[in-house]
This record gives sequence, C-alpha cells and structure tokens, in this order.
Amino acid sequence: MLNQLSYKQRCILLAVIVFVVTIVMYLIPISNTLRAVEGYNEAQQQYEKIADAPQKIKRIEQQLAYVNNLIGGETGSTQYFQSELLSRVTNFCNKNKLVLDGFSEPILQRESTHTIERNVVTVKGSFKNLLRLVYELEQANKFGVIAGIQFNSKKNLQTKLYELSLSIHINNFTKNENS
Repeated sequence: MLNQLSYKQRCILLAVIVFVVTIVMYLIPISNTLRAVEGYNEAQQQYEKIADAPQKIKRIEQQLAYVNNLIGGETGSTQYFQSELLSRVTNFCNKNKLVLDGFSEPILQRESTHTIERNVVTVKGSFKNLLRLVYELEQANKFGVIAGIQFNSKKNLQTKLYELSLSIHINNFTKNENS
C-alpha cells in the first residue's frame, strides 16, 4: 500500500500519523494529570473539613463540661475546672497587662450530696484591670462562683512603688456520684 503512494503522499501520511500519535501521547498524560488534580482538590476539601476537628471536639467537650458545671453535674474531674480557670485568667492577664502571681492547689470540701472545690488566684496589676478580671470571671464568663475577693497593696522595696494585688476565691460545685 505504501509503495503505491507518491513521495508527497507518504510525507503527508507520515505527518498525519505523527500528529495523531503526538496528540494521543499528549492527551494520555494530560488526562491522568487532570484526574490527579481533581483527586487532589477533593482530598484538600476533605482535609479542610477535618483539619480543625480536634479543636471542635475540645470546644464541644468544654461547653458540655461548662453546662454540666452550671447545672451541678459531674465535670469528670476537678482538673478540667482548674485548667480552664487557669487558661481564662492567663489569657485575660496577657491581654490586659496583668501579672498572674499565684494559682494555688484546689481545696476540696465534700458534703453528702455535693463537693465544693475552692481555687485561689492571685493577680497583680492596676485596679481598673483587676476589676475587669473580676467582672469577666463573675459576669461575662459565669465560670464558677466568686466566693470572695481581697485587694492588697504592698510596697516593692526594689522599685519603691506600691503594687496592688488581688486574691480571688472561686468555688465550683459538683454533684457526688453516689447521691
């Protein structure tokens, strides 16, 4: 068949074959690449959906524990309340130029139907910011019950200035399991 074709026709046929083979060879990798890009985009979307799942789970657990705490339910442990209180006070102190001076171990008082956990937090700073902290804990966050506050003014011998400190007594009530 090729012998019957002229030299010009052979060149044209060869050019057409090369063109078709080039297009086929080009489209096969391109289609694979396009499929890979689509798969990547789908995987990226799925990753974005689940990327913040641990934070969402933690936030929901904290909200659940907070609601349980408000209704007098069991929070699971006193560690949650203490760590959450420390986290909130620390964040507030960082934002408002306060110094967290002390965070004592909780004092537990067990009654027949409930347990009272008392935490004492000591913070230094300006009077206005200390009052904001008390308001934040008592009204805005409604985190625990503030049993008492105590302001102390003490002279710093190094700077020869007076420093104002605040001790906050925060109670947390939980139901006993056996009641």
